[in-house]
Amino acid sequence: MKSRPHSPTTSSDEPPGQSIPPLPTSPSSTTQPNLGPEYSSILLLNARSISPHAKSSCKWKIPFISDTIPNASKSNIPILAISENWLKSYITDAQVRINNYLSFRCDRSVRKGGGTILYVHDSMPVSNENSYDDGICQAILCTLPATSTILINVYRPPKASSLSFAQVLRYIQDYIDPLMEKK
Repeated sequence: MKSRPHSPTTSSDEPPGQSIPPLPTSPSSTTQPNLGPEYSSILLLNARSISPHAKSSCKWKIPFISDTIPNASKSNIPILAISENWLKSYITDAQVRINNYLSFRCDRSVRKGGGTILYVHDSMPVSNENSYDDGICQAILCTLPATSTILINVYRPPKASSLSFAQVLRYIQDYIDPLMEKK
């Protein structure tokens, strides 16, 4: 199942200093960004549902995360990885949108629970987005070309067989190998 990237709109009423600045480049090289402490944080959560469904007891989580990210620390958070999102295909990207972030998700297709979602700040270009779902394990993968970074968010349930986990690891390896050959 191929995920759909979310294209956010920019909020004009955002308080100054709350957005992540564009990637700086070092004076010696215009191709490699000079990432300082303002890009030092990645937030990783096991949410156990971020469903916005009206009857869900978890519908408060996305608004809480949206309000918390700008105030979480003195560092900006360019990447947010959530496992166990419990989303299904009928829940739209707009329903789980976080301002100023692109979302990339892989929902569990057959059972309750599971799923992964990556939020990447919209100032960071993303390419090679791909997803994996075998009904047990899920993974979302993408590349940040400006920083030569591969982002991978995997959900492996506690009772997943070693075969299922080996398959997702093989998929990840097959994703990484061609990218490494390009270097």
